Amino acid sequence: MAGVTLVESMVVLGVFSLLVLTFFKSVIMVQDGNTMMGHHNRVNTKCQRVLNHLVTKVSSSVRLYGENSEGRLLLNTLEGVSTEILPDSKLPVLLPDGIVEKDPENERSTGNCLLFIQADTPYGYKAEGGTEDFIRIDVYRIVAVYLKRKPGVVGSLEKRPDGLELAMFKSVPLLDFGQVSAVENDEEKERLLRQARTERGIDYLFDKNEVVSRALRTFDLQGVLNPNLPDPYVILADSEEGQKDILADTSISVATNGAPEQYGVARFAWRSIEGAGFPHGLEARIIGGAGARQILLHLTLVMRSKPTCDLAYADLHSMAVARDY
Repeated sequence: MAGVTLVESMVVLGVFSLLVLTFFKSVIMVQDGNTMMGHHNRVNTKCQRVLNHLVTKVSSSVRLYGENSEGRLLLNTLEGVSTEILPDSKLPVLLPDGIVEKDPENERSTGNCLLFIQADTPYGYKAEGGTEDFIRIDVYRIVAVYLKRKPGVVGSLEKRPDGLELAMFKSVPLLDFGQVSAVENDEEKERLLRQARTERGIDYLFDKNEVVSRALRTFDLQGVLNPNLPDPYVILADSEEGQKDILADTSISVATNGAPEQYGVARFAWRSIEGAGFPHGLEARIIGGAGARQILLHLTLVMRSKPTCDLAYADLHSMAVARDY
């Protein structure tokens, strides 16, 4: 029986090596595909959860603030927000009419942050010396949702598709100033304020019908309203939930203007490269009158598991409904 020549052996070995190499490349490609699919599923799930969270928050608002002097002043009054919010961020313009569409060219109605008064659990007070048996006082929180840089992200955001965090500010609880002022008996009013501080830890009042520069009020230890405005005039963050990173994930970011066009950034606003850029991966558009506002939220997230790997992304939007009271 004839033996196998060296040449034949080398040919067989070469073919076998190619088959093994092809097999392992196929396995790696399948693994990479499964990994990327897993990343896409993870970032899409995260994006939907964040949108659901924001819709729940803004749907419980009692007043929305837009891009005007009052909105900018309130935003700058919130403790710590002005130092970390991405420069050139804008609140959405409150449009009484209109439809959900891309802004007309050279017009900026869509914003990339949100600011509103959220209704909290009301404070119930059992009256002692007044004419009412039970007094219900509304309690509010000032809430802001905005973009900021993730730790360690420096330089131009145009050069990278990721690197932004979505943050939320939540104020300390605020009693409704108008409802407290409506209590005619001064002793009852003072007792109410003292007990609100003792039972709920409330130290401030807010008049949502007053201009922002005069809306915040305080009271002393005896429950007497302070006739002067607080100094400094700052709305403090809640001690537990005051300023939180919503994503809180080093691998997932809000997309920047540097993301490829197919990621979906700037679907409703016109992309700007001036300053820190606008709008990046968060867009908010508000239409409708005070009695029925529709809030469109558009969010684009990206995920980078390794510095050199491809990015997975999610491009989703949700609609919330709210009204001003």
